[in-house]
Amino acid sequence: KAKHDVFEAVRIKQRQDATKGMTKEAALRAMQAAATCAISEERAKRLSELYDRYRLAFDEHLRRSHTELETAALETKAAFSKSKDAFINNGPELIARVSAVWSLLSMAKLSSTEGATGQRSSIYKEAHAVQILALFEMFGLAEEDESWIKAILLRLVSGKPKRDHGGCFIEMLTGNGKSILLGLASTIFALLRYNVSCASYSKHLSSRDFESFQPLFQLLNVTEFIEYSTIDQLCEREMNKNGNVRDASLRLLKTGKLTRAQHPSLSGRRTVLLVDEVDVLFGQNFLGQSFNPGVHVAQPELLHLLQFVWKHPSATPHQVTQQGFYQSILATQPYLKPLLDSHIPKMIAARAKFSAIPYRVDQAGAEIQYKRLDEWTADISYGYNTMFACLKEVEKGTFTLQQVESRLGLLINIGRFGYANIVEQFDLILGVTGTLSHLTQEHKQVLNERFGVKRFAHMPSVYGASQLKNNGITIVEDQARLRQTVVDECYDMKEMKRPTLVFFKCEEDIDAFQKSQEFVQKFGQHNSKVQVITESTARLEYCIERATRMGQVTLLTRIFGRGSDFIVHDKRVVREFGGVHVIQTFLSLEVSEEIQIRGRTARESNLGSYHLVLDIEDVRKDTQQHFFHSILGRYDQMPPALSQAREQVEAAGVQTLLDKIPKCQAVHEKSMNFRTQLLQAECEASEALEMLMELDACSPSTATVDVIMVVDVSGSMRSYIEQARQYVLRASVDGFHLGSSDSRVGVITFCSRANCMLDSRGRFFTSKKARLHKHTAEFQSRGGTRFLPALREVERQLHALQNSDPQRFARSQRIVLFQTDGSNDDYGDAEIAQVAQRIIDTYDTSLFAVLVGNGLRRNVLPFVGSAGKYAEVNRSNPDADTPLIVSIDDYAALVKEAGSIASGMMCML
Repeated sequence: KAKHDVFEAVRIKQRQDATKGMTKEAALRAMQAAATCAISEERAKRLSELYDRYRLAFDEHLRRSHTELETAALETKAAFSKSKDAFINNGPELIARVSAVWSLLSMAKLSSTEGATGQRSSIYKEAHAVQILALFEMFGLAEEDESWIKAILLRLVSGKPKRDHGGCFIEMLTGNGKSILLGLASTIFALLRYNVSCASYSKHLSSRDFESFQPLFQLLNVTEFIEYSTIDQLCEREMNKNGNVRDASLRLLKTGKLTRAQHPSLSGRRTVLLVDEVDVLFGQNFLGQSFNPGVHVAQPELLHLLQFVWKHPSATPHQVTQQGFYQSILATQPYLKPLLDSHIPKMIAARAKFSAIPYRVDQAGAEIQYKRLDEWTADISYGYNTMFACLKEVEKGTFTLQQVESRLGLLINIGRFGYANIVEQFDLILGVTGTLSHLTQEHKQVLNERFGVKRFAHMPSVYGASQLKNNGITIVEDQARLRQTVVDECYDMKEMKRPTLVFFKCEEDIDAFQKSQEFVQKFGQHNSKVQVITESTARLEYCIERATRMGQVTLLTRIFGRGSDFIVHDKRVVREFGGVHVIQTFLSLEVSEEIQIRGRTARESNLGSYHLVLDIEDVRKDTQQHFFHSILGRYDQMPPALSQAREQVEAAGVQTLLDKIPKCQAVHEKSMNFRTQLLQAECEASEALEMLMELDACSPSTATVDVIMVVDVSGSMRSYIEQARQYVLRASVDGFHLGSSDSRVGVITFCSRANCMLDSRGRFFTSKKARLHKHTAEFQSRGGTRFLPALREVERQLHALQNSDPQRFARSQRIVLFQTDGSNDDYGDAEIAQVAQRIIDTYDTSLFAVLVGNGLRRNVLPFVGSAGKYAEVNRSNPDADTPLIVSIDDYAALVKEAGSIASGMMCML
């Protein structure tokens, strides 16, 4: 009903009735008594005086008719432009002007439906006292020191660090009108000559919130200065603000020439970032991570190259470079050779692991879709894997080659722009969150030091005290028991005519739940009272509205625990039956997510309840080494041991992200330098190509990796020791990027026994090229060929790494590259398999074999495998193709292919 104008007046009246108890005085008392960010009596007095000034001005402006909207808008713009000090002296009055125009817009809209609804035109949207007080806090109007507000309004003082300026985060609980606060703040900043970016985690919510305030933006003529977007969209916009980096890079790659970009004229406006939910800045995909744009070079010869790799999955890089299409490319574009040679192993690796990434087909749009959270989208690409999916669908007849050929070719990374680095460029960063009180000191320190956020404010609920009934936490022994508990609870709620929202970790969990014996016995195969909501659900808004109907059971993925409004339209659900019941079936490792999910019920002063149901085995897996207790049963609150484990995991997660920042910063600076040189054409094209090749080599696949190179130095190697040394050095530097990444290499040589190459301090792994040179200089050929001692030594070093540096072990990936040219002398296949399985599964390490010569595959088949997947290798057929085993003709080819071999292994992680 809320979507139709004819019912909007009813909804506004309901909200006003529900919030009228939270007056200015009540709000200020609650702010003084808050457990977090409590304000002083003096500050409460200043806020009260500011609000009185606002109220007086607002009431005055609202006396005019809604037909005078244009005049009110012109007067508002004029008032803001009078002087640069206007807002410092008259902030409450100027905020009142904007707020009044928004209310008049609402009044005008409702007046057009007055005859249909019978509602008087005196019903209109109006910002609540809590939201206005939040604006005062955001703009620093209540600060005794005017430097805060001056920092917001005046240009940055030359030489003054940006972090000294007035960033602020406001805590406003779920359902309390964060979008209204952000919409009004965006309008005010735009009128203060800011370019405004409002960033959210959800494209859907971002679009929805922008559309709701677009009439106000248009009326005040500020739409061009306000952007609502996700962080990725924001980064794309910032990257291209001085010229299109993708277009310029593509021209460079296709023609070998630079083109000077046409720079847009500078607007003279400052920039402000408004963050919708602080989680945006602390997600796994933000802090310490980078925005990695790429360009796609499509031409016939590159299409032939991809088709060859698709049809020949066991092809080596050397075989690909012997083909005519490769030579044709180099004949006209010789400058592409280094890029081609580095990408061919990536293509081969993508072909090898093609089936590992599930996708679905949008036949109408001839697109490959992947799942992001719980949404199937074509916005995601897995590079060459996606291209091979297109070729597979062409073979099946789903697509024609003409439909997809423009998407097939060379995929080049043109930079890694640090998310945090891009955000730091804003003159001012402010935000709204529902979880400020649960931020750790580490979170607040990052906000302060990196983003200049020094002020925090807590706002009370506009609805007063919450009516939520917390049914506590139930911990059960396994998934079967969890399903039974949830099914029984859903059924009981349905019988009580209460709507139930059940949140799952992922869509696969929902599917397993619906197919389970426990569910089918209670609800059957098809039940009109059960619905599933994911981001691919058709008629999404209708399904969300339906979720709060009497007796409805809705199974949802976790993403709908944030931002989705489950509004109860039938008040009998609240008054007679107890409101919406929420069940969460997984442990949120971030407390903020649990708060958000809990906030889907008991909204707008309604009754509601929440129950957390956990499977102990899932809990142990999610909390890793931090939780080993067995605490089955029902609890009113989360058991202290589990709460502490979650805190430790969250703290470790923040630290891991912080550890990534220095490396991300270095690559970001290189990316920015490339962008500048590319767009300004101040260097030679050859220099720009070199920078581009370096950035492409810094793709995410070169992230933290620990490599153990096992090298055969048995008697047969006597004439090839120098080639063995060169193989190790080239693979380490050219393939594993030793010295230019966070990768490390350790070397084990073996003959009839194994020998670890250690430095003078007994360290095995190294990131230093010089130290690796020293190790390889010590290679000596002797004795027979026994695999088992070498594999035991690998296991010992992995065990030592896990114990000595558990943080690195948790965030890194591990590769073992086992090279040999002979048969195993000790025939201990059973024990070799046992050791290999522990290496692969227990230590989550990928174990590859590099064979020099023919007929050796049977010897290494018992011990190869991808990390955690020992059982998935077909060991019954030694002739079957597997990317885990690379065969090379001779040692000259081994040296030549070393970098490609290592790159291929990296691509398979």
